[in-house]
Amino acid sequence: MVRKRLRLRWVLLLCLFLIPIGGTTFFRKEYGPAAEGRTAGGVAIHMSDGRREVSLSLDEYLKGATAAQLSPDAAEEMVKAMMVVNRTFVFYVAGDRMTLEGEWLGQPWLSSSERKEKGWSEKKLERAVSDTKDCMIYSGDDPILPLYFRISNGKTRSAKDVWGQDVSWLVSTESLWDKNAPDHTRELAFSVFRLAGRLEGQDPEAKNWRQITPSMIQIVGKDDSGYVRQIQIGSQVYDGETLRYLLDLPSACFDVTVEDGRAVFVCYGEGHGVGLSLYGGNAMALSGSDYTQILSYYFAGTKIR
Repeated sequence: MVRKRLRLRWVLLLCLFLIPIGGTTFFRKEYGPAAEGRTAGGVAIHMSDGRREVSLSLDEYLKGATAAQLSPDAAEEMVKAMMVVNRTFVFYVAGDRMTLEGEWLGQPWLSSSERKEKGWSEKKLERAVSDTKDCMIYSGDDPILPLYFRISNGKTRSAKDVWGQDVSWLVSTESLWDKNAPDHTRELAFSVFRLAGRLEGQDPEAKNWRQITPSMIQIVGKDDSGYVRQIQIGSQVYDGETLRYLLDLPSACFDVTVEDGRAVFVCYGEGHGVGLSLYGGNAMALSGSDYTQILSYYFAGTKIR
């Protein structure tokens, strides 16, 4: 029972933090081909948008999820790495179940026509599924919760720093490739009215703000990876991840200054910063690393089999 409660807790955290790079819509207008019952992998994914229902094979689900998460020009070894990540996640959530509801997974997914529209080669996806058949990431005898995000600030974060819980395979790791990402650094400016509008649900006094002064905004502390742990704005203290969602910041790694009466956030990276960096993993693949090396690097102490 304790193990099941821990698993549920992490799945809920995953739904909140795993997908930093887009929507979590399983369907738009079309569906991939339906599966005939359970797949060889032992799990079928049942999905519905209220109009149609379909049972996807595991392989079809993996292709659609991976295509949604990566760009079509991703290196082949990175595509394989994400196939393994997604397969591991499905079995982590499934436990003893043989059928999963799509909403339990909470991941973006593209149909075959949507994949084609995005520019994906179906052969490239099929090859990645085949080359990683049945392969998953394990800690001991159990599949892990394989968190990922888009770009770090140059160093990933530990689960303990973000959610206060030690997880042996989610520790801080250098990912210096990420600093070369075209959108590694982004700047967002907030007027007093825009900032107050975003925060007044948390701070009733925000509606009375008439200007932003340097003394109103103070970063209280950062973690060892450089992400904001806590920041004080007005009379309230926010943790970095909470503020990221309230203000729609790319990440909780930021500096903030007050310029011309505006709060200017300079943000580094994108996403929660825990686990596999999609940009860093792709850079490793382009440098000659295979998918097992990529996964072993970002998920410390795990076994890929």
